[in-house]
Amino acid sequence: METPIDKSWMKLSRSNPKYDQGVTAFLDYAYSHEKWVEEGMIICPCKVCGLHRDRLVRSEVNWHLLRYGIKQHYTVCPKCKTLRWKTQGGKGDKKNKKKIPWKVLRYFPLTPRLQRLFMSSMTASIMRWHSEEHVKDGELRHPADSEAWKHFDQTHESFNVDSRNVRLGLATDGFNPYGNMSANHSTWPVLLFPYNIPPWKCMKEPYTFMSLLIPGPKSPGNDIDVYLEPLVDELKTLWETGVQTWDISTKQNFQMRAAVMWTIND
Repeated sequence: METPIDKSWMKLSRSNPKYDQGVTAFLDYAYSHEKWVEEGMIICPCKVCGLHRDRLVRSEVNWHLLRYGIKQHYTVCPKCKTLRWKTQGGKGDKKNKKKIPWKVLRYFPLTPRLQRLFMSSMTASIMRWHSEEHVKDGELRHPADSEAWKHFDQTHESFNVDSRNVRLGLATDGFNPYGNMSANHSTWPVLLFPYNIPPWKCMKEPYTFMSLLIPGPKSPGNDIDVYLEPLVDELKTLWETGVQTWDISTKQNFQMRAAVMWTIND
């Protein structure tokens, strides 16, 4: 019977020598199991890669674990304590059995895509359109004309002081990707779009960002908040501290922040 690996090091500070020893022992254990290794790479369980299922070589995994720390619940869901993987393969066929995830959530980070809007000379200037070029004549032509937008500006003056800070809309709904109405399948994309830009552009495909793709076959229902966790964490960072971004129109860096103004759903 295989001896279970010691996981006590996972709760230690990364500056503790025993953490370094634990990482080495963990990698030795992982690489001793051929079923976990593909072309010399394993899935990195660090806090950054843990959700993305990235496969890296040993030296890179070692560096990630020492820098970012390990995702302690990488094998078990921290909420329901269910194993993240199920075994695929016939009964008695131990050699060909393979662990596959119960469900895979596709997450596409939002921050780098927002930053690219300011790095391009074609889009950097229009990210200030709502403040500099928007006609304020009392007509409701853009969300910036709404009372909710004006109330937000008055309530969060530190956010409003820089017109480059991004105002976002969030929308989600389910659809059947197979085009067969008789098939009971529902996949849910989560989309975001910036309201900084003119109304004839903000809903166009180049400015619509898919952040999450929640897999079927069933609708997430009330559990959608579980799937939204990585996006919520990223949005909290963008709201509270922001991220340094290069603005090509001013040739300067600035601290880009973002806020979700509205959600669109049924």
